[in-house]
Amino acid sequence: MNLICNQLSEIAAFNLGEALSNCKNLQIIKLYLSQNKISDSGASKLGQFLGKCLNISHLYLEMNDNLIGDDGSSELGLGLSKCKNLIVLSINLSGENHIKERGASNLGIGVGQCQKLINFKLNLFCNLIGAQGVTNLALGISKSQTLQNFSLFLRDDTIGDNGFCGLIDNLSYCSNLFSLELIIQDRSISSQVKICQTQKIKKMKKLIQFSVMYLYL
Repeated sequence: MNLICNQLSEIAAFNLGEALSNCKNLQIIKLYLSQNKISDSGASKLGQFLGKCLNISHLYLEMNDNLIGDDGSSELGLGLSKCKNLIVLSINLSGENHIKERGASNLGIGVGQCQKLINFKLNLFCNLIGAQGVTNLALGISKSQTLQNFSLFLRDDTIGDNGFCGLIDNLSYCSNLFSLELIIQDRSISSQVKICQTQKIKKMKKLIQFSVMYLYL
């Protein structure tokens, strides 16, 4: 469903979520809600309704350039934690959203409870989740032991060495990870830490393919 740039707000997100929750047999959901005016309240309601779609196996959620903060991201995570049949998950919360440590942490906790998840792609460009936020995000995700392919996009100058180390250390607990893609823009991560953590990635037992790209825009 493509509703990009339609000035959608909380009421529209509520009505959309309610309609979806009534479709009990939905397995694939694609929602393109970018460049609207969906705030925490709308994202929270959408997350609650998605949590009622118990048969979802594939969810593609594009919500970049909205007004979503920690509360909305947290409720999305809570809703996703109830989607026990998720296999493929793609979430874009980049751009004009304002997610910080708490929102990223709770999103990770929710995704980590999806115990059938195989593919996960997450775009948090331009949010300020910080060192603890990215560490907690990865810790939550690592609880999903079925995860095989993970892509993460971060543009956040508040991650630093501690956050990057926390990210890699926790992702190393994803024991079935085959493919890892990281695209990171953070000028505060030192060259020494980048080299050290790249070596740690290479030691992940089942990892076949990995790509770490550092942007310097």
